[in-house]
Amino acid sequence: MALRGSLFPAGWLFGIAFLAWTNWWWPGILILTGIMMLVGGLIVQEKEESEPKAVPAAPEPQPVVAEPVVVAPVEDVAPTYPYDRLPSECKQCGGPIRGHDVQWATTDAADCPYCGANLQLV
Repeated sequence: MALRGSLFPAGWLFGIAFLAWTNWWWPGILILTGIMMLVGGLIVQEKEESEPKAVPAAPEPQPVVAEPVVVAPVEDVAPTYPYDRLPSECKQCGGPIRGHDVQWATTDAADCPYCGANLQLV
């Protein structure tokens, strides 16, 4: 292999010497260039075929580490209303009061569903 690599520059030297000896410069330099390109291509091709191609190593799989999941306790969001403390009827309009019909302003205050009056809890 090293011998073929050293023959390439020697080919140029002998080719130029031949052209100078025969005084055949004009078409001879084109022919010499073509021949040397072919020889150079063959040397490179043979060099690539003789060298084993390195197969890239597959990356090692990294272990997947799961972060611990912190679950917040769910709080009872729904407020508790004192349905048992509601009056049976509105003192302003006289409408019947039922726990699921009233509009609660806060956990201690409710409004009449008919007239909107503030109900006094018992």
